[in-house]
Amino acid sequence: MREQRVQAIIEDNGHGFNVAETLRNKSSVGLHSMTERTELLDGNIQVESSSDGTTVFIEIPLESSP
Repeated sequence: MREQRVQAIIEDNGHGFNVAETLRNKSSVGLHSMTERTELLDGNIQVESSSDGTTVFIEIPLESSP
């Protein structure tokens, strides 16, 4: 049986930011919070950002019923 997952893609067309620098900065709460919550659900998060905008990819497995 194939594992069921929920996927979300969030995009904007802002000016972007340095993802690695933001993750190193402990006072940057938003990205850290999304990452922690995704990991708590055994999911994956990927953030891509450039001067054309930012895209966040999140994938979380759904629990299967017995």
